[in-house]
Amino acid sequence: SILFSEAMDLKRPNEDFGGLGAKRHRIDAAPSKVLYFRNLSPDTTEQDLTQFCASFGRVMNILRLKEKNQAFAEMDSIASATTLLNFFSSVGNKPIIRNNPVDIQYSSRQQVTVENKPQTYPVGQSGEESLGTILHLTIANPIHPVDCDILHHIFSQYGGTVLRIVCFEKNGSHQALVEYSEPTGAAVAKQVLNGHSIYSDGCTLRIDYSRLPRVNVRPDDKDGRDFTLTQGGYPQMPMVVGPQGVGRSQMVAPSMAQPMIASTTRTSPLQGGPAATSKVLLVNNLNQEKVTCDSLFKFFGTCGDVMRVKILFHKRDMAFIQFRDAQHAMQALTHLKDTILFDQKVNVQVSKMKDVPLPPRGTAESYEGLTTDYTESTMHRFAQSGSKNASNITFPSASLHLNNIPDGIEQEQVIQLFSMYGQVESFKFFLNNKKMGVLRFDNVNSAVSALVGLHGEPLDEYGLPPGDGRGLIISFSKSEPRR
Repeated sequence: SILFSEAMDLKRPNEDFGGLGAKRHRIDAAPSKVLYFRNLSPDTTEQDLTQFCASFGRVMNILRLKEKNQAFAEMDSIASATTLLNFFSSVGNKPIIRNNPVDIQYSSRQQVTVENKPQTYPVGQSGEESLGTILHLTIANPIHPVDCDILHHIFSQYGGTVLRIVCFEKNGSHQALVEYSEPTGAAVAKQVLNGHSIYSDGCTLRIDYSRLPRVNVRPDDKDGRDFTLTQGGYPQMPMVVGPQGVGRSQMVAPSMAQPMIASTTRTSPLQGGPAATSKVLLVNNLNQEKVTCDSLFKFFGTCGDVMRVKILFHKRDMAFIQFRDAQHAMQALTHLKDTILFDQKVNVQVSKMKDVPLPPRGTAESYEGLTTDYTESTMHRFAQSGSKNASNITFPSASLHLNNIPDGIEQEQVIQLFSMYGQVESFKFFLNNKKMGVLRFDNVNSAVSALVGLHGEPLDEYGLPPGDGRGLIISFSKSEPRR
């Protein structure tokens, strides 16, 4: 297990553990990956501090000084520590842990020294010692599917680098093995996640240590993933799903029934902060009978250039969408959150995933087309700097703007083509340019279905002139057709 050094060994100038010095709010310390917490409530635990910091980066070590109501938290980098401090500085309110305002600042220490002595100061609250890098999970009340992708998504956030995961059934229960690269990651994940639920209505995690030296994943094992052997690589930064509202089919970061950590603003640190700079969105509650990577590419591509789409192998109502950059992702989040796609209201939220990974070669996932790379696609709308398309981004509407209409197509042919998706109220060509026009459906859902069905598709398949071969270019319109 991991043992912290004696508290007095950590005492440095400007870090007064009591007396008048504790009243000073030191702001002149050089940036450090170690954060110094003051004014903690007596009942604040290491788990509270770990959960508080985990949304901003990987938590390496926690030292709780209960007699002084103070603590040290070592993050994985100075950048993670700075992000946390900047977040609370930007919202202008003190962070709150267990309903108590606390002070946080850089420590003059650059690390929290640890020793490997299993007989004292073990990680966690139960007094047990760390037993290695592998966790044994039992998932109680498994009313929703839980696979390697979902477990990797969660355990990467709260522990560290996950190497391998295997899911299996034993004695009538759903179980899994999660292997970390280091004991610290396994200890932190066990401490934070044990007893919490993946979903609001089930899939509760019971976590123990496994004494196996390694998790073995067979190449043909559809229920196992070796994240060290992947095509294109898996992200090294932790992934985050911020708890942005709980629904029956919505996965959220594990949280306590009565939140122990909160901010004095409406957005808690687990909901915002560093995730707002991510270029990857998590989308769930998809219609898994109809949704494809191409339909998500077209729909979300109305607001930003989509580079990669990944539908989860064992949870096909959920997908990750990677954009060209964070600005494109935020445009899509703003305009497409809570919209209807294939008759279902989709939930869109920010992921802290650095990049969407490609599936390992030779796996079932790689053959089913559940992950598609669109980096070289010619259908990106915003690739050119200064494109007018960026100023025309709008929310989904019943009106569609059509561009690149082939020569020789008549108004009635356009209406007949789009009538496959619903009742068309009107269509008009532009006065001086018959390659463009505005078409209106009687509802937004039909317009969305038509856009994902016909955007970029070759028209000769429908008995119409093929034009230049690029197909129609369709986007949501802010204007109404002329009467």
